[in-house]
Amino acid sequence: MLKTTGKFEIPYYIYRPENTVELKNKILEVLQDSPGGKILKDMENVYKSDWHTNKDVNYFQKNFVDANTNNYYKILSPYVDEIVTDLTKFNKDSIFRITQGWFHQYYKLNYYDYHEHLGIRWAIIYYAELPIDGPKTEFENFFGNPIKLDVNEGDFLVFSGWLKHRSPPNLSAKRKTIIALNVAEFKK
Repeated sequence: MLKTTGKFEIPYYIYRPENTVELKNKILEVLQDSPGGKILKDMENVYKSDWHTNKDVNYFQKNFVDANTNNYYKILSPYVDEIVTDLTKFNKDSIFRITQGWFHQYYKLNYYDYHEHLGIRWAIIYYAELPIDGPKTEFENFFGNPIKLDVNEGDFLVFSGWLKHRSPPNLSAKRKTIIALNVAEFKK
């Protein structure tokens, strides 16, 4: 479903699968034993993540996309494939491919500041856990003001990779868990 927001109509898409509880449980089971560590940098304060490992395209392809093991990408791939197929309808001269993926878990006061995914056509965020009072992804408009999105646990959010976005500090007592994927565009 295409939605737009803001004075300059920032487009984003929200996909919601039917079996959100089952999907969430499968993802959390896999992440429970996933390697990953804390991220503490100027713009990042994430409790647990595998971003620093999976930012390498070859590593992600070999260990997630091509792997014969159960992992979060394999669990999400039927839904992601449907999303990528829908995106292809808008540009028939291109091929879209998932090139990177990672997870983030946020506890109280964890956050990820404004950033963009330069060189990436689309970004996808799957909200495995998003408490009612948890931090929802925000875009930054052209004037530097935040644009709050109406996303919920179980949703897939799809938006242009060049849009500045963030996860504000988690003020909830409950954990937030997301899977992020980068979709690159290749000309046919």
